[in-house]
Amino acid sequence: MILHCDEKDESLLIKFKHGVTDPSGVLSSWSSHEKDCCRWRGVHCDNITRRVTELRLPCDTIQSVEILDKDDEKPHCLSGELDMSSLFDLEFLSYLDLSNNDFKTIRTCSNNNYSSNIHYLDLAYNYNLVNDHNNMLHQISHLCSSLQYLDLSGIDLYKEIDWLQSLTSLSSLLELHLDDCILQSNNPSLQYANFTSLKVLSLSNNDFSSVLPPWLFNLSHISYIDLSDNYLHGQLPQSKPKFLSLETLHLYTNDLDGPIPDWLGQLDQLKVLDLACNNFVGPISTTLRNLSSLLIELHLRSNLFTGTISEKNFPVLSKLKILSLGSESLIFDFDANWIPSFQLQILSLESLGPEFPPWIYTQSSLKVLYIGNSRGSFEPLGKFWKITTQIETMVLVNNSINSDISNVLLDSKVVIMRMNNFSGSVPQVSPKVVYLDLSFNNLSDISHFLCQKMKGKGNLETLFISDNELSGEIPNCLMNWTSLLQVNLRNNNLTGKIPHSIGSLSRLIFLSLEENKLSGENQFMGQISQDIDKLAALESLDLSSNLFSGQIPQSMSGMSFLEVLNLSCNNFEGKIPSGTQLQGFTNLSYVGNPKLCGPPLTKICPQDKKLPNGEQRTEADGGDDDDNSEVHSWFFMGLGIGFATSFWGVFGAIFFNRRFRHAYFRFLNQFHDIVIHKVLIRVNIAWGSYQFDLQQEAPGDAYM
Repeated sequence: MILHCDEKDESLLIKFKHGVTDPSGVLSSWSSHEKDCCRWRGVHCDNITRRVTELRLPCDTIQSVEILDKDDEKPHCLSGELDMSSLFDLEFLSYLDLSNNDFKTIRTCSNNNYSSNIHYLDLAYNYNLVNDHNNMLHQISHLCSSLQYLDLSGIDLYKEIDWLQSLTSLSSLLELHLDDCILQSNNPSLQYANFTSLKVLSLSNNDFSSVLPPWLFNLSHISYIDLSDNYLHGQLPQSKPKFLSLETLHLYTNDLDGPIPDWLGQLDQLKVLDLACNNFVGPISTTLRNLSSLLIELHLRSNLFTGTISEKNFPVLSKLKILSLGSESLIFDFDANWIPSFQLQILSLESLGPEFPPWIYTQSSLKVLYIGNSRGSFEPLGKFWKITTQIETMVLVNNSINSDISNVLLDSKVVIMRMNNFSGSVPQVSPKVVYLDLSFNNLSDISHFLCQKMKGKGNLETLFISDNELSGEIPNCLMNWTSLLQVNLRNNNLTGKIPHSIGSLSRLIFLSLEENKLSGENQFMGQISQDIDKLAALESLDLSSNLFSGQIPQSMSGMSFLEVLNLSCNNFEGKIPSGTQLQGFTNLSYVGNPKLCGPPLTKICPQDKKLPNGEQRTEADGGDDDDNSEVHSWFFMGLGIGFATSFWGVFGAIFFNRRFRHAYFRFLNQFHDIVIHKVLIRVNIAWGSYQFDLQQEAPGDAYM
């Protein structure tokens, strides 16, 4: 006899399905075609009782708040109202994961005597989720008193003033994740919180603007604490806390100050210590010398440390894989013959000086290297460039290297070398390179780079060489770089015409050539090529305020990804090609072209005008007379609008519409502290630490 799922469970799941919006058919298997609800997508049942025990329906998108911005759309995710009452009625349901969807409101059961058996609840990154009574945490803690895992990261809990008190009733809680929830109070006066079983506490990227609360240091069973990216200030307590089994402590990017307490060196289970980007002062030698031999990650960069750091500070750190050091007043003084007992995967150094630490050349496992604001010499440079061939992500920012790099071969997947006084020609790259940023240097020639004969197919997607001394013409060699998505050569001395081979860049979505000396320049002339539709992924096109002429190619009507278009103030003529794409823009995209006609302009094309008897009106009939005033009035308005639209069209829509442009915008504006530390370091932590299986228990394992 084949057992099917319980009928009551099936009806409750159907009730839940009917209350949500499912644009991509995630719940399409929840139907009469599949009678056994235990075989529905995301549903797991007990093998014996056939009662529903787990529901796993996370939306398949990136869940990192560092990459996925709150404004990103989730058109394929579950949406609408989240009716928790129907799910709580699943009496054997213990595991519920609806993370990263796009639910708008949540409705919970109003029965005060009701209690759910859910042990694992994950609603994280439903950014628009709100509770109609603004007491979501109180309801959850009351109805799910047996919770062991709770993740509400990314949900706006700004009005949950008593969030801590609401959650302290969860005495069985093992993991609590409330990252990026706009929480403001951590109750700094509270001495004890009833988290008697809590092992993982993650409260990063909130708005705490107080000292570290005493209750935090009285959590005796805690093994993981993350309070990074807040506004915490004051000093760490000098007295020894109760969390002697602590394995991970993240306090980076706060305003903490004072000396590092000695007890940090007495946590013999500590594997990850991150105090970067604070205002800690004083020497660090004693603390480093006493750190646990189990330590895997150590981040102390961007503080106010003083004194000297040498090989004597690393006597027992043989398991270290990730290291971040450096302060303006900290002196690096390593013995030239010292060979560390550790092999790093990620190394971040700031304010090196007076010399480049020779022990770095012994690190054969290094994959990520960041060096910034260096005061020291990189000599011999040949030895330095040799070690970079093993590195996958190399970042050199604001260093005084003063070197000709014409003969260097770059071989890292990601190369960011900004503000280093590099000179000579743009260096060659291997097929491995995907991201190349050489902005704000003194490079003078790009021809050798663009026309190089690469061994194998190139994979370069991003090329940024803005704000250099590039001169001469752009060679007609762009057909060698068909993988390019973004190109920025602004603010150089490039001359001549834009080469025809630019039409080979069919994947291009961003191109910046302004502030050069290109012939015809924001005043170009000629016609738009009929092959422009080959730029299939183009999202923004601004050709305003130039001397372009001829007809708008019919092929443009098929450019379905085009979201911003500005052809105003040119000499285009004829009818705007028909099609929903070009007619979807406003008349502001076309004004200032006196000979242009057709929707969305109000000017009717001659071939479309008809006399009362049904005959077509010709130009001789005076069809243009009534449009002269429109041309004059819109022309001067278009001059201003064209400039504004060209600026915001490119730098607004391109960057804000897609996920990776959000990351790029943050890269330009907060490159040093956020991207380098959070993206290159934090993202690679998972890759570095967990790939080598160095931690015995990571966040998420406590519940399991």
